Amino acid sequence: MSSSDAAAPAPAQMPVVSGLMLLGTIVLSIFVFEVVGKLYLTLESFFASFTLLWYWATVENAQFNKLPHSLLGALVGVALAWESGLCVAKFGPVNGLILGLVPIVIALFIVIMNWVPIAINGSAMLFLTVLGAPAFAKAPINYIELTEAIVLGAIYFAIVVWLAHQYVNWRNRVNAAKTGGAAKAAAAA
Repeated sequence: MSSSDAAAPAPAQMPVVSGLMLLGTIVLSIFVFEVVGKLYLTLESFFASFTLLWYWATVENAQFNKLPHSLLGALVGVALAWESGLCVAKFGPVNGLILGLVPIVIALFIVIMNWVPIAINGSAMLFLTVLGAPAFAKAPINYIELTEAIVLGAIYFAIVVWLAHQYVNWRNRVNAAKTGGAAKAAAAA
């Protein structure tokens, strides 16, 4: 058995209070984004912003250096879904589907080969899949507004996550100072 076969250590479990604080922060930030988005930015496609947040947070672990990958991938996925729907509308259900699938198959091959991971990636395939569902249900999609919701969601949630990181770093420094002070006092005694 090689070292690569060994199971990865389980991540440390978060204390309940920290988990509840994180949950509250997430719920509050989503609520604020929806209110601001609806009242001042005339956004409606919040599911797209939250899908981006979900992908970036769970797949990319909310790493800031992966936010461009998640965002560009989402926009590529929107473009592929738009192109597919446009082809079907313009050339009919059979020819349009065939023409619409060609760029999607090429994009899928690019993902498999990992040739353009910053833009044609799992995020692109997720958004293509999510946005392809309404096409089957014949639900109208406003791709411009959807793109705005994704970009504004990326900016907003990046700020929220950055602020959360700043808070956690501050708390860690405070706790380290307290622990260091207690250790110095114990060593002096």
